[in-house]
Amino acid sequence: MQSEIIDIGHVGEVESIDPEVVALLDTQNFIPVIAPIGVGPDGEAYNINADVVAGKLAITLRAEKLMLLTNTTGVLDKEERF
Repeated sequence: MQSEIIDIGHVGEVESIDPEVVALLDTQNFIPVIAPIGVGPDGEAYNINADVVAGKLAITLRAEKLMLLTNTTGVLDKEERF
């Protein structure tokens, strides 16, 4: 059986995050809801895996904890552990 190749459009990877807006919202007691959309050097919008964005944002903000509500198996570290 041949698998179907599906073009899911503009997909990207996280290269950097500017935490300024999230930090400002945090100081004003807002809980930001963040869509995993990135902008490339060409100005194009790219869809980025939400789990990856959440992890990179947690690292950037030096979060104490990261909680994910998802129906995927999980996010693994470099040693493939949960």
